[in-house]
Amino acid sequence: MTIISAHAPTEDKGEEEKVEFYSKLERICSRVPKYELLIIMGDFNTKVGREERRHKVSGKYSLHEQSNENGSFLVCNKK
Repeated sequence: MTIISAHAPTEDKGEEEKVEFYSKLERICSRVPKYELLIIMGDFNTKVGREERRHKVSGKYSLHEQSNENGSFLVCNKK
């Protein structure tokens, strides 16, 4: 089992810092063997909304109507 504790940049940080954070997180996760349980926890400073494209992650009943920029990075690493 691998547990990663991460704390993402806040919403007011620049896009470059966010891209760097999520790229680093992706590199770290890719080094975990596929057969291991991977748990990622922490504070991602996100709002994942009810947009249809987010349903696989948050379902239809998310707390937020719209995703914020950090939510978009977390869910699909794209705006």
